[in-house]
Amino acid sequence: MNRKTNIPFLCQKYSSLTKEDINKIIEVADSIDVVGDSLDCDIFIDIPSRQKDGAIVVYHVKPRIKSIYKHSPTGQRAEIGNEPGVWQTLQTGKVSKNIKAKTQEGRYITQNIYPIFNREKVIGTLIMERDISYNITHFSMNHKANHDISSTLILIKNLNDYLDDAILVFDHRGKLLTKNVKADILFHGLGFTDENEGKHFNELRLIDMTFEQYLQADNTQHEIKIGNFYFLMKKVMVPNGERKLAIILQDITQLKDKDAEISMKTVAIREIHHRIKNNLQTIASMLRLQSRRSESEEAKKILKDSLNRILSIAATHELLSKQLSDEINLIEVIDFVQR
Repeated sequence: MNRKTNIPFLCQKYSSLTKEDINKIIEVADSIDVVGDSLDCDIFIDIPSRQKDGAIVVYHVKPRIKSIYKHSPTGQRAEIGNEPGVWQTLQTGKVSKNIKAKTQEGRYITQNIYPIFNREKVIGTLIMERDISYNITHFSMNHKANHDISSTLILIKNLNDYLDDAILVFDHRGKLLTKNVKADILFHGLGFTDENEGKHFNELRLIDMTFEQYLQADNTQHEIKIGNFYFLMKKVMVPNGERKLAIILQDITQLKDKDAEISMKTVAIREIHHRIKNNLQTIASMLRLQSRRSESEEAKKILKDSLNRILSIAATHELLSKQLSDEINLIEVIDFVQR
């Protein structure tokens, strides 16, 4: 299957685009084939997924020198959290330029994103990407900021293990000196489109504390919520001539969602156990009642055997519902039934 025939296949599989929309996407792909070899960047066409929870890469033209990608991302999802500019352009129909993002292979890039229209409807995006991983490894320094370069290099060395998290560096007055690309992606994903470097800690409203209160707080970690996202906010004090503060924001939204899901399932399971227990007790009561009313000794014996079986099932269920193991000690069941 060649690249052009792959476009309608992916569009039909992952999106709700019409045949006319798909033909328009193919026209754009034909156009970038003409100029792709002369440009020093990777070029993509993304379309909105059917569930509207991300985008799908349907076409990729490599640059004439070297591609950012080891493997073709065609057919893969572009996550909203990693590529907020793509989602922003799909939603607004506006051009997004110099947006920092993260590829499916974990490399940091800048993107220029242009909407693809069919009539007045946005049906996809044309994306031009350039690699900035080197800049991320060494941090993108704010040359306007007047601070100690050597201490910042020490800070970078200490925080290299956290480059998958958002990192913000403030001076002793609370002014944001620099941040990494993950922080840019985070702010864009939360709807902040203005440049944040140079802003005061209090303006960013990361936590319900002033800068001075946050510096004096005993806790080095706080759990915060921004919009619909949850973060673990870690404080790192950097000793030097001018006291500096580094903040590491770790996205824990998925963990919180999992915890909420587990809590809901736990409540549901408890309710199921309660109903099963009640139903078994009801059956046992009916068997006892029937046994007392019966005049036949043979019938009473059969009813008693059935009652014992129900009580054994109830005892086993009760014990299983209170432990993680799927094994039951027979003696525990007998003791439970005899109570």
